[in-house]
Amino acid sequence: MLVAIVSFVATSSQGSGQVAKIIGIAKTLHSTYSGLMGSVTVTPAYALGYYDKDFTQYYGQSYYSTGKHVSRDLITGDFDYLTWGRDAYGNYWQNEDSFTVPPLERSNYYCNMSSGPNLFIIMDTIDFRVDSWVESISKTGYWPIDGPYKTVLKSQATRIQQNCQSTVSGGQLVRHTFNIYETGLTKVAMPLVDHRYSWPMLCWVGEFYEH
Repeated sequence: MLVAIVSFVATSSQGSGQVAKIIGIAKTLHSTYSGLMGSVTVTPAYALGYYDKDFTQYYGQSYYSTGKHVSRDLITGDFDYLTWGRDAYGNYWQNEDSFTVPPLERSNYYCNMSSGPNLFIIMDTIDFRVDSWVESISKTGYWPIDGPYKTVLKSQATRIQQNCQSTVSGGQLVRHTFNIYETGLTKVAMPLVDHRYSWPMLCWVGEFYEH
């Protein structure tokens, strides 16, 4: 027999903006085996795992491009930044200065407004992943429930433009379910492409319908 009790712990963050570590809602699971009780309390956490933006515009016989990339160190939790570009003359540049991460999107924008041999094409690809893990865990009694532990990220997803002809309307509430483990982390891709996700997201251990 399994009884689950949710501990309502306010979601908190360490850091700021999209590079904050977010502490989720803990949950205590009680188990009974041959009349002996056990329990485990799991607190989930998550942070931005990486962010990647690649913009390219073709005009005539030339093109220029820019990009931004953020990645999180799996050991220290620190973030590395890279901004790069190529101008229409073929000159490249890059720097590793930190920057404010834009609103998080999964996007594959493509717009072709070419006329005859005159190229005019815009491509803008944006993606991100979330790292999630067990922030803390405590076990008591006999035969407490072992992992993995079902975890949910909840976010408001707003549609964004897909191409130069598309129109934008609507959005939806997304609850994305995955597993976290007692050690290591899980890399999570939110399910909808061509959407912008609200941040921070609500995170909890349990079933998708609980919050």
